[in-house]
Amino acid sequence: GGCGGSSASAAAGMATSSAVSHTSSLGEGPMHYPSAAELQPFDPLPSEGWLEDVFARLGAPSDWAAQFEALIDLRRVVRHAPRLLDSATSLRRASQGVVGLAESLRSSLAKGALICLHDLFLAYRKSMDSELDRVAPVCLRKAVDTNCFLSEEAERTLHAMCRSVSEARGLTAVLSLGGDGKAKNPRFRAKCVWCLSMLLQRLGPRAFRLGDIDKLVQFLASLLTDGSGEVRSLAKAAASELQSAANTPEDFDRLLFKNLSSHDVAKVKQSLEINPPDTPVSGGPSVKVTSAVSATISEARKRGAELSSP
Repeated sequence: GGCGGSSASAAAGMATSSAVSHTSSLGEGPMHYPSAAELQPFDPLPSEGWLEDVFARLGAPSDWAAQFEALIDLRRVVRHAPRLLDSATSLRRASQGVVGLAESLRSSLAKGALICLHDLFLAYRKSMDSELDRVAPVCLRKAVDTNCFLSEEAERTLHAMCRSVSEARGLTAVLSLGGDGKAKNPRFRAKCVWCLSMLLQRLGPRAFRLGDIDKLVQFLASLLTDGSGEVRSLAKAAASELQSAANTPEDFDRLLFKNLSSHDVAKVKQSLEINPPDTPVSGGPSVKVTSAVSATISEARKRGAELSSP
């Protein structure tokens, strides 16, 4: 199962996901997800004691209504009083509480938590590096949830994550989840590669100085022969990003031969020569991601049946 073309539609609205107001049901009537512009400012600014109350409500056992309101209050903090979460301890407590709710069996509560994580990534950027091991697994799992209500929100959160955290740290986190044959679900592997492509677009030539570059090359090469057509197509797009980031073709070849057998190098080069992915349009990372990587995932889904191995 899946959400059809959800990646393309999610990509189109990723940059503005928090600017859209949503309403859904949480079992006791409609629940409203305020847009960023609808989040009420504080007058006066809240105290540390008030923030402690928000943390307590995030963890309120079996009181979903209090948890839902706490998520909205935390989003208000992120937008209107971000310095309250400036300390590593406060940011960690916020992330822990929100991640716990993203795992909720109540999909409306989980969606509210994913929106909150999206806001945390965009506001605190590289300060969220230390939370990646906690947050990335949940977002990737939710992005392949069969419930499109959740998976589309998780995709927007992943997009915010990949354009906000430090590239090297993001890449390490995603590789640790998708590499070494750990990801049995092909849709999960596809989302991992989608994230890697976004991070590679930001890195450019700096990718060749990454500590995890060897692991990355081996991972992408293995996915070029994956059983899933969507995964193969995305792996080709990511490998093409890496190839275009090389200062010279010889640099790219050296990287391949350092990490792969001659047979596998030939397969990688052949894959990149057959229908190479379109060159990303000029512009900032978000423009490139929407036009290139997200278009690729959408196209891969359309052609998945014919591409997939029998």
